[in-house]
Amino acid sequence: MSPENLFLPRLHRLRLPAFGRELAALRRRGHVPVTKTGWIIVAYGWAMHRLIGAQHPRVVVDGAPGQYDFSALAGLDVLIAHEPQDRDAVHALGDAIWLCKPRSLTAAPIPCEVPDAYRYWHPGGEHV
Repeated sequence: MSPENLFLPRLHRLRLPAFGRELAALRRRGHVPVTKTGWIIVAYGWAMHRLIGAQHPRVVVDGAPGQYDFSALAGLDVLIAHEPQDRDAVHALGDAIWLCKPRSLTAAPIPCEVPDAYRYWHPGGEHV
């Protein structure tokens, strides 16, 4: 190995969000999940995961959005469920998911006590 190659940055591999392995395997086989609500839920944190419960298809994100592979969400309707105090942190998560081209992307605090608390991503990554 030449000396100049010793200092090249290591490429790190993105990891799937918790509970994302099965969804990714289904998507690789060309399947699209059918859900009661119409959304795949991205739970922001383990407390939100416990609140949502196992009856809803979801993945869990508990770290920096840049470390996750969200490609399995491409073409799906995605809802980011988060606690009200996490509202500002959800911008980065939504932007990271939006890069994978979901069909729609919405973020909502749970519980939702403010009528205009929902966020939607639109073409161009605009926040409404």
